[in-house]
Amino acid sequence: MGGLPHRQTLFFLGAVIVPWVVLVGLGIRTLGQEKELARQRAVSLARQELLTRLEGIKLRAAGGRVSPGDGEVAGEGGALTGRRGLMES
Repeated sequence: MGGLPHRQTLFFLGAVIVPWVVLVGLGIRTLGQEKELARQRAVSLARQELLTRLEGIKLRAAGGRVSPGDGEVAGEGGALTGRRGLMES
């Protein structure tokens, strides 16, 4: 019966270490998911801000309140014509 305490120790360590390893692994995975979610939220916020800004430009243009020297409109015109960079006024 000399092997019984050794076996019990192995079972005890297995019962403690295996769940600990699983919990640590899940914690690391959760941190990675939170980091990715934060990145996606930042991209979504930037996209929403750009869409809001573009809508404001479109409304100003529809109301005739833009000028050829308007930097935002000139930048959009350059993108539509396929030219790189901002158009010179």
